[in-house]
Amino acid sequence: MRSFLIHLSRALALFAMTVTLFACAKTPNEQLLRETIDAMQAAGEARDVGAFMAFVSDDFSGQNASMDRSALAAYMLGIRMRTENIGVTRTKTTITMEGERAKAELALLVTDGGKILPAQGQFVSAQTQWRFSNGAWRLANATWTHAF
Repeated sequence: MRSFLIHLSRALALFAMTVTLFACAKTPNEQLLRETIDAMQAAGEARDVGAFMAFVSDDFSGQNASMDRSALAAYMLGIRMRTENIGVTRTKTTITMEGERAKAELALLVTDGGKILPAQGQFVSAQTQWRFSNGAWRLANATWTHAF
């Protein structure tokens, strides 16, 4: 009987931890958004357009409504085809939380080419808007400009 109670208490504790972790994953928070931005950056550097686009909402609008989700995918595919290596360094990330929405201002150094040193680089300033949906952050809107 004692063994049964020990196993039962362990099972209940494991169940409680699982429920707690699941509930936390469903909560929109800044850390989860930062992790999403990190994963999106890693997908971009890996030139994995599919993984990159997994973070983009179906109703995405970009560059002042001149780009929808499919146009963004085509843009990313074009970058992948033109570049052998992509490097992204975030020099600034400012996040403003608004419940299940958030804004993130990013300053980036994007480099491409070269095996040891980048062949070229550009500073990019991006203003992004995010929406928390189905337990995950999705990019809803983005506008970017090249600083130089």
